[in-house]
Amino acid sequence: MKKIFVLFLTVAMVLSMGVTAFAGPGNFLDSPSKNKAPEVIEGNNTSPDCDGYIVVTPYADRATLNAEKRAAIEKAYDDIVAAEDLTDFNAKLLSLVDAKKIPHENLAVSDLFDVSYYGCDKHDDHADFNIKLKCDKGILEGFVGLLHFTGGKWVLVEDAKVEGDILSFRAKDLSPFAIVVETENPPQTGDSTSWRIYLVLMIVSAAALAVVGYKLKKSED
Repeated sequence: MKKIFVLFLTVAMVLSMGVTAFAGPGNFLDSPSKNKAPEVIEGNNTSPDCDGYIVVTPYADRATLNAEKRAAIEKAYDDIVAAEDLTDFNAKLLSLVDAKKIPHENLAVSDLFDVSYYGCDKHDDHADFNIKLKCDKGILEGFVGLLHFTGGKWVLVEDAKVEGDILSFRAKDLSPFAIVVETENPPQTGDSTSWRIYLVLMIVSAAALAVVGYKLKKSED
């Protein structure tokens, strides 16, 4: 029984290392594939001619988007993971972060999602969108700013504000958005090789598991 417990413990250690290794890619607090879509509390267009509706799609459900929208959110994801410094995305974000005296390495993205407008077949040219989203607990903690990936560039949404678990902002057009927060436990930044280190550790642990299994089997024989 003791030998079985040791074997089980070893397996648990290997699995936990794997979860830790891939839980949060570069510059993300956690894996964006785990996050649910923020709930739309309010989403309307300031034009009286518009009768469509807002839909928020998390990165995890990007496969449900059309090819153009999916490509945009995947490009936004790649940008975030590869960035050495999130303030490089936008000069206004840089000014905001420096004004608040936030160490750049303490910046992270807590959520990435697409916002789209459907159902309006009267015209293509819309006015501003007023959007209010309810986010999961912890997503808005340490909120610094909201970045909008539009036209292949990152723009700071200057009027974005947070009240509890509610994020409110106005946007001229809709596409991927990223919530930038300050964290005391900075994530890995840039195109890091840390995953390779974790992979080596996992292989070593798996080898150790095989040795333990072999010795247990030999002792039982």
